[in-house]
Amino acid sequence: QNCLGAVAAACLGVAQIFKVAVEASAERSFREGIFDLFHLNWADNERVTSFAWPANLNIGNILMVGAGSVGSSAAYCMRLARLAGRITIVDKDDVKIENFNRSPIFGRRTFGLPKCEAVQQFLRGSPLSPEPLQAWWNDFMEQRNRESFDFDVWLPLANESNVRSAMQHNLPPLMIHASTSSNWGVNHGQIGRAHV
Repeated sequence: QNCLGAVAAACLGVAQIFKVAVEASAERSFREGIFDLFHLNWADNERVTSFAWPANLNIGNILMVGAGSVGSSAAYCMRLARLAGRITIVDKDDVKIENFNRSPIFGRRTFGLPKCEAVQQFLRGSPLSPEPLQAWWNDFMEQRNRESFDFDVWLPLANESNVRSAMQHNLPPLMIHASTSSNWGVNHGQIGRAHV
């Protein structure tokens, strides 16, 4: 029932293949069993992880900064999961050939398009209503007063211009991190802020 399980299984499978290819020690291999994506741990039996897919998948108004490898993959998974809401896609970069092997939605058809527009085209016809903004993060901040932000979830998925730390200092309601680091490692995390 959870279509994202197949995506996670593919990711874990590729990780396992790399571990075998670099001859990693046996204790670094994945164990057999069921990995519960909602709790991020291993389950002993299928019954523990069986619950209904949520009926209401409207997650509100999303700000996604960065529509490259990580951002386009996030958009792919959001459409696959049938998430609903509005999504503002901020990225000034264009789709290049080197993006083809790192994105499930970039290819010859999107070559040369602004990344934000390529993601918009992919999301058309889904329950997510996309608005592309061809701008860098700093330009976006200059165009808008930070108190005017009405986003429910912020996705800092860019790797340039200190996007993640800049977003942390601009009153995000909930921020979900997933990006490549300066040496192209993968980072993910979550930051929530409560305001009184």
